[in-house]
Amino acid sequence: MEEIPPWDLDEKLNFEKSALGFYLTDHPMRRFRKWINVFSSYYVEKIKEIEEGTKVVVAGVISEIKVKSTRNGEKMAIIKIEDEKSALKALVFPDLYNQYIHLLKEGAMLWFKGEVDKEEENKVLLIEDLAELKDLRFFKNGRLNILFSSESIEEENLEYLKNFLIKEENLELGLPIQLYLKYPDSLVCFEINGYKIDPSYEHLSLLLETLEGIRLKVVY
Repeated sequence: MEEIPPWDLDEKLNFEKSALGFYLTDHPMRRFRKWINVFSSYYVEKIKEIEEGTKVVVAGVISEIKVKSTRNGEKMAIIKIEDEKSALKALVFPDLYNQYIHLLKEGAMLWFKGEVDKEEENKVLLIEDLAELKDLRFFKNGRLNILFSSESIEEENLEYLKNFLIKEENLELGLPIQLYLKYPDSLVCFEINGYKIDPSYEHLSLLLETLEGIRLKVVY
């Protein structure tokens, strides 16, 4: 039987949210945090502290949505983006609202790309694009940096990593990689041409859980 992806296992948490108004036993974003951190350094809380005009990509769940009409009679959405630490108001303007109305629902876990703005004394995110959490199109032009410590590097670890790499022509949506080996006083970079890695939750989570001391970061 095919394993159900974790983003489809939210019935209990959705029930808690609808019945109580908050998540009781856990937050739906927490289970993805190590994986999310590979792609974005931002918690919702951090966005409130950065300068206006900054472009960010953040992951969160829609905990509240209100549909409004503009002066021209077009529909837009005012949403609350929430993660396990905080919540933030965000605006989805008509063009994007019409394009992604099927995703704009309470409980939806999404990637949000946008610009930080200020509304009175509070920060607000002006959404420019969005996607389902399992949809990594935001990062298709990126590269995955893989950092090993010289103290933890072993031949079996490299062999294990090798099993995750796929020839470029066999993985359309994969990310090219760059391997770094960190010594106490230097950092050595190895180019691995012609190979990519599947950046899905299943693959990168397994890699992080199996290889202690490895660090993964997508740059784009």
